[in-house]
Amino acid sequence: MTTLAPAWRYMSLTPANSCSPDPSSLFEAMKEDLISDGDVEKAMQKAFRWGYEDEDGEHVDGLRDIMQRLREDREELLAEETDDTTPGAGDAASEVDTEPADDAGDGERLDIEGRVQQLEEMERTLRQIESIDDLQNIDPHLVNETLTEDERDWIEQWMSMTGRLIEAGLVVEGTKRLELSPEAIRRIGAHALRSMYVEPAMEAAGEHELRREGLRGPTTDTSSAWEFGQPFSLNLSRTIMNAISRQGSGSPVSLDPEDFEVFDRESTSASATVLLIDMSRSMFHNGCWDAAKRSALALDTLMRTSFPRDVLEIVGFSGSAERLTLMQLPSLSWDEYSHGTNLQAGLALSRELLHHHRSMNRQIIVITDGEPTAFTEKGEVIFENPATERTHEATLREVVRCTRERIGITTFLLDRSPELQEFVSRMTRINRGRIIQSAPDQLGRYLVRNFARHHTSVVG
Repeated sequence: MTTLAPAWRYMSLTPANSCSPDPSSLFEAMKEDLISDGDVEKAMQKAFRWGYEDEDGEHVDGLRDIMQRLREDREELLAEETDDTTPGAGDAASEVDTEPADDAGDGERLDIEGRVQQLEEMERTLRQIESIDDLQNIDPHLVNETLTEDERDWIEQWMSMTGRLIEAGLVVEGTKRLELSPEAIRRIGAHALRSMYVEPAMEAAGEHELRREGLRGPTTDTSSAWEFGQPFSLNLSRTIMNAISRQGSGSPVSLDPEDFEVFDRESTSASATVLLIDMSRSMFHNGCWDAAKRSALALDTLMRTSFPRDVLEIVGFSGSAERLTLMQLPSLSWDEYSHGTNLQAGLALSRELLHHHRSMNRQIIVITDGEPTAFTEKGEVIFENPATERTHEATLREVVRCTRERIGITTFLLDRSPELQEFVSRMTRINRGRIIQSAPDQLGRYLVRNFARHHTSVVG
């Protein structure tokens, strides 16, 4: 790394008023871009060129800000030089001693012209910078002659930023480019969840409500006779009343085990969920794919922080279906290489993944913006657009299989087409699941709230 000399000759006419970039504030500012496409270098380049707002709302300068400051300094010096050479300026002084004044004026004008040339050269140099790495090639002498101390520090910070992000555990060096670390993915997921304004009403035991009483979970307002092996959450008033009813009034009141009443508890259980995301081209063109990615990241964060016993799998489907990892999500784009919306393949893979979690409540959450236009038969993908009844029936047969295995299906519709609504209604009649209509920008909020409040979707 080039070491910049500590001294500089000229003072900037415009005082610096900026913050230096640091890995933490930079990462916070890049989160939205990272959720969109997961390209670390592209997000860094944007912040480097345009600047960004840190967590305190302070503007951190970008390359354009420094270029603008150089341009303003240069214009101010040129205006000053013009004022000094205007006829009549300084006439009173010239009557006393003109010759020395002329020599001094010439020297000052030469000094200003030299300064203007340096500022212009530095601005031209910065304009030619295409990447952060190009900072290494700037003439150190020119830097020290034209930039403020804060601006020289800004260059030093950006020259070492990649290494500092790696040291902070936020990025790792991939085979072809910088990639997000697991810690970065967790932070992005937390950011996505916070942006959906989800109330943290699911903070207790990390378990889910069912529609029956159970041995674990939060207590209710009702109580019943205690049985051996149950938690001893005693309803004292009901217990004493039982004893008085048994032995009559008077004191002391003697308690027998048969008098004990304990508060009922809501039954809870862990769940296994497959988030089944449509990756067809229409999802990208309609702006739905970004919303689906954000929702997946937010749901993962919700489950890890509030329901740690739960299991989340992610499956993407277009012409075929593929199991996805959380680390893949930010950098995934819509499927460019296959046609169709093969929901049947997505449901089949989801059912296969959930087969390993038969002891848990199981559900599939489908996010889609179109009716099925493809299905798989004897290992071959058959594409039919517009959709035919043959495609619908093949998909509905897979819905039947899910229902037989007591796997609930909740479908989030990102389109209001009658054909899609009619088909999903047929799915829901078979599976007794749920349909939720949502605009893309509301998907994440509806998804995580639905999961937190109605997360069992047990068919039966």
